[in-house]
Amino acid sequence: MAKEKGKGKGKVFIIAGIAVVVLAAAVVGLALAGILKIPGVTPKKGGPAGLYGEAAGQYAETKDTPLEQEPVAEKPPEPAPKRPPTQDQTDDPKQGAKRIAQLWNNLDGQKLAELAKAYKDPELAGVILQMDPEKASELLSTLDSARAAKLSKEIQKQASQVEPKTGA
Repeated sequence: MAKEKGKGKGKVFIIAGIAVVVLAAAVVGLALAGILKIPGVTPKKGGPAGLYGEAAGQYAETKDTPLEQEPVAEKPPEPAPKRPPTQDQTDDPKQGAKRIAQLWNNLDGQKLAELAKAYKDPELAGVILQMDPEKASELLSTLDSARAAKLSKEIQKQASQVEPKTGA
């Protein structure tokens, strides 16, 4: 019977030892993650990232830093450098004029007249050629007669141009 009392005490010591090791490992892990502050163990600011990916010490309060700070403006991403067009990638003014004409077909005449002020006559004529005829005439009627006449001549000039035939 004396042997059975000794076996129970050994198990208690082993379980207690394991519990101490697990607890110590948890404390050190929390300190390394920056959650617990233990001098010499907790990393300084700018060290490895915290538990949830934030910078270590990002949410730490210090005596010389007020709680309400101005947010630091992030630098906007730099635009991708423009690459020179490849053989497959060239500007097509007619395609652009078609897209603008599709949009302009849904606007009223006064709004179109305001937009037309920003365009040079050859550019505007190319867009008007692609618009619905009713909408194009509405636009021309809202412009002053001198500009409408110049645009009409430019439209006639562009409409009379024949595309060169390609093929063998």
